[in-house]
Amino acid sequence: MKNILFFILLVSNACLIVSCGNKNKDNEAEQTNTTTAKKPAAIVSDPKWNNQKEVKWNGHNYQITIERTPAKDLAIVTDELGQRYYDNHVEITIQRDGAPFYNKKFTKEAFIDFISDQDIETGILQGIAFDDVDKKENGLRFGAQVGVPGEDGIPFVIIINADGMASITKDNVLDTSGQDMEE
Repeated sequence: MKNILFFILLVSNACLIVSCGNKNKDNEAEQTNTTTAKKPAAIVSDPKWNNQKEVKWNGHNYQITIERTPAKDLAIVTDELGQRYYDNHVEITIQRDGAPFYNKKFTKEAFIDFISDQDIETGILQGIAFDDVDKKENGLRFGAQVGVPGEDGIPFVIIINADGMASITKDNVLDTSGQDMEE
């Protein structure tokens, strides 16, 4: 009986030692994962993007250039997981019959009347793309999106009229075809 009791104590102590040893390893792994998770990743930026289009409208030839670049001079946005992102500038340059007609560098602040404080804090100007000549609005129509990186953004319409004046409205229909827009 003494031998059995001694054996049970020996086995239970061995289990306790092994168990404690595994807990320490689990704690070390947990601390490593916690440390790794809290370590900020590099700031992510969208790739530079450029698109050119030629359009005939109202008897004139228009050359449209759209260029998206990471905006390291703007505030960095942070998503809900703590990942940081550079916002973007998108510049639209239009020539009419070879002469300067329109040039503007857009940031998400151009859409501030339509977006919430949360969108300003966590969203970026994802991009702008030429859509078509809008006969109803009598202007060059562009689509734009502002939103959280990697998600569908809030859609906008930019119309540039024959006088070179731009207007922005919130779009009611999100075009997911991706025509002329690249992420």
